[in-house]
Amino acid sequence: MEQHMLALGKAKAVRSRKARVLRELRAGRISLAEALADPALANADVTEAMLALPRVGRRTAARVIDRAGIRTRKPVRELTERQLLLIVEALDG
Repeated sequence: MEQHMLALGKAKAVRSRKARVLRELRAGRISLAEALADPALANADVTEAMLALPRVGRRTAARVIDRAGIRTRKPVRELTERQLLLIVEALDG
């Protein structure tokens, strides 16, 4: 039971950190490159991170993902350096 409670606490901390990073991205306090480099977003879908940006909707995100040759539901941790660069240049640049 104790291990279970520890795991729940750890999961809550990870979710809280992810939410904080996405809030900071949405508010413009951090760049997309900084957000994608944060370990808290490692398991997040790349689309989720892109949609946190102001003025980026599903259509824009889908276009950028298509141009970068990425699956829609691909986790950030699986992106190559080239794919990260393409996304950042398209949306942050």
